Amino acid sequence: MTIPFVDDGEWLKRTDPNRPVTEAWTDPVWRIANAYSIRNDQGDVIKFTPTREQRVIIWDIHVRGYKNILIPKARKLGMSTVLRVIGADMMAFENGVEVALVDRTQPDSEKKLRNMVKFTYESLPAWFRSSIKVEIDNKGEFSIVPIKSTDKRDMSIFEAGVSFRGGTPQFLIVSEWGATQYDDPSRSREIKTGAMVAAKFGIRVIETTWKGGPCGDVWSYVEMANMIPEARKTKSDWRIRFFPWYIDLRNSREGDIEFISKEVNDYLDGKEK
Repeated sequence: MTIPFVDDGEWLKRTDPNRPVTEAWTDPVWRIANAYSIRNDQGDVIKFTPTREQRVIIWDIHVRGYKNILIPKARKLGMSTVLRVIGADMMAFENGVEVALVDRTQPDSEKKLRNMVKFTYESLPAWFRSSIKVEIDNKGEFSIVPIKSTDKRDMSIFEAGVSFRGGTPQFLIVSEWGATQYDDPSRSREIKTGAMVAAKFGIRVIETTWKGGPCGDVWSYVEMANMIPEARKTKSDWRIRFFPWYIDLRNSREGDIEFISKEVNDYLDGKEK
């Protein structure tokens, strides 16, 4: 599958740090590329600088306007990170937005809410944070409301859990559903009939490693994505963004390929198929 990487020139123009301030801060692509910090794998605080793989998802959502994206992917490509930054940005800069995260376990979802979403928000400039009121509970909800507003409809919410029913989230992230459908089919059905239905008019992104082959609830979205040629798809049709392990340059090293054994080559040929 061809990955529609974002043209470097277009990306640099859109995310130029020197864009006029008012213009820049109203552009979610610019904010995501410039305004946030994250913790890396070593626990260090660094500026969030989207990789070429992460740029695809940012562009899909905020430029191409796609509503349903399935990301079967290798680990450590930063898909969870970019989706949580996108969600945190939405709830911070749009009134009355509901973002929902469905993860494998309740502790996983709550950890990502506290450690990733809350941290992402706190990296925003003090001048912006002073204009909003924030509430974070000990379970799975993070809310923001403009200080000057008295209308509850202006409150934006980021909710995290193992399923989701009720409400109408504008942005739904389902994480590691590929493993859930294999390990816990009943909860997988709950995700499909609950969270996916609740968010059917919003943006839905499934990001997952895979388990179990061509079967389970997620496979139906693979089939829907493959059924319609790209040229005939609308913005609401499902699209696959497959990020395999071999596109990550960290998974390669220098060396003489003549020294790769036949057994390893045969194994990798099988995996490629």
